Amino acid sequence: MLQVPDYRRLTVRSTFHTAVADTDRNVLRGLCAVGGSHIVTVEGDNKYRICLYEVTPKKLKLRDKHLELEVASNPRADSRGTVYVPYQGGVAVIDVKDGKHLHLVRTISAIRYTHQLGGLVTQLRSVHSVAVENDRTLWVTVDHGVYRVDVTSESVTAILDLGEALQHRQLDGIAFLSGSVLVGCSPSSTLALYPPDKSTPTLLQPEGLKLTRGITVDQDGHFLVADERGNKIWILSATGEVIDTVAAETPCDVTVMADHGHLYVANYWASQVTIMSAQ
Repeated sequence: MLQVPDYRRLTVRSTFHTAVADTDRNVLRGLCAVGGSHIVTVEGDNKYRICLYEVTPKKLKLRDKHLELEVASNPRADSRGTVYVPYQGGVAVIDVKDGKHLHLVRTISAIRYTHQLGGLVTQLRSVHSVAVENDRTLWVTVDHGVYRVDVTSESVTAILDLGEALQHRQLDGIAFLSGSVLVGCSPSSTLALYPPDKSTPTLLQPEGLKLTRGITVDQDGHFLVADERGNKIWILSATGEVIDTVAAETPCDVTVMADHGHLYVANYWASQVTIMSAQ
């Protein structure tokens, strides 16, 4: 049975320093849950390592840290356990083999616009963030753009209209929930919520929001927004209302482990994962 944390009762259960926390200038870039048993992280500053951890009752157990990508950030996983990592060269598609190894299947880099969008081929470069709509569809943010990408055909099936308010902002963090798409904009404290018809977005500026990083969703229909400078996780409804906040030190990403409802928070500067629960 899927569990959703009681955000008002969350307390820190444990903290865990990541695999390359002792290296020079290392930071933790992002993380995601894979099924109910593993966590995938992006770690590093000069070299970006994709690391696989097995979730055990007492700690995270490192399984693999050998895959490297250039300028990578917040990973995301679909329901099959396929992991998508945005990075300088596009979107890396990664499988978890036998719960012990990471395998780079391919990279989505050259994408084709559908006939309705012109049919041209372009390079997908400098991807900042990715969201999973379903097992064959992603949403990605690049420099001043948001694309809907069909994973199978590697084609762009939709482009969000940024409008004048968002055209010159860096887009950091994206999540898909019940047809809506939430996009984080930096360095301003603004979130853009696109409705299911992907028309003009509603601009959200919660009081106290300072710097959006990773955005994800839980199993109960909430957006979770990591606010690195504000030192908190924002819990928003599917329509953008603030439900609650959770204190966290310089969070750059957050994920919920569906099997037991624990919240895993990536601490950017300390290179550690904080595990929180209501138990």
